[in-house]
Amino acid sequence: MRRAILTLAAVASVAALAVPAALADGDPASDILYFQDVFLPYSKPSADTASKLQSTVSSANNAGFRIKVAVVATAQDLGSIPSLFNRAPLYARFLGTELSGFYKDRLLIVMPAGFGFYRNGASTAKEDGILKGITIGDGPDGLTEAASTAVEKLRAAQVVKKGSDSTPPKITALAATAVRGKPVHLSYRASDNSGKSTETVRVYGKDYLLYASINKPLHPAKAGTTDFVVWKVPKKLPAGQLKFCVLAADASGNQSRTSCAPLRVT
Repeated sequence: MRRAILTLAAVASVAALAVPAALADGDPASDILYFQDVFLPYSKPSADTASKLQSTVSSANNAGFRIKVAVVATAQDLGSIPSLFNRAPLYARFLGTELSGFYKDRLLIVMPAGFGFYRNGASTAKEDGILKGITIGDGPDGLTEAASTAVEKLRAAQVVKKGSDSTPPKITALAATAVRGKPVHLSYRASDNSGKSTETVRVYGKDYLLYASINKPLHPAKAGTTDFVVWKVPKKLPAGQLKFCVLAADASGNQSRTSCAPLRVT
């Protein structure tokens, strides 16, 4: 199974090289879940059902129970890897590996054939036992309802060790203007109760094309201070509107929500 995951990851890496001046892969959820905590299928669930899942996930994250969810209704939702449809545990490992450059916490997958759960390679026996008792209904609504129920049950079963740090950092990206061929400061405000954080900054164009991903090591992060990373803008990049997004993590592994800001290129 590990070999299959690595092979699929290699295929995605080769596909990325085929996109001029940008990084990309064929797995839609790996793009969406950087910006958001929920990936919904192309065949959308009802507005009320989708809103309930968004609210459930948001509430869990705000309470320090960090989780991202991908609802996969058909093979189309997997882009260039349809062979993983209805193989939720394997896809959870594959997607978790894809996201590991910026996200290492809980990942829940819901497919018609069942659930998949991944958390940075750790044992998921406890979570798998909880998920096994949840019924998945038909269609996008049934899948999305099951996802809401799963998040609630997983959160309810959480045991927080006394004295442990479960407070995620706070992050705010700040709008920027760049000139082609020159470096630009991508600024943001980050703070954490521990006083330190690490950040991942990613620059995106249209259709989720990834132009850059920059990691900043653990450093002081105090409320009210501004930090930045430097990105050299490619000379051949078309002028226009991009955006950059920042995600922070502390030394205990708690991760912030992603914050994005516009990046105007002239």
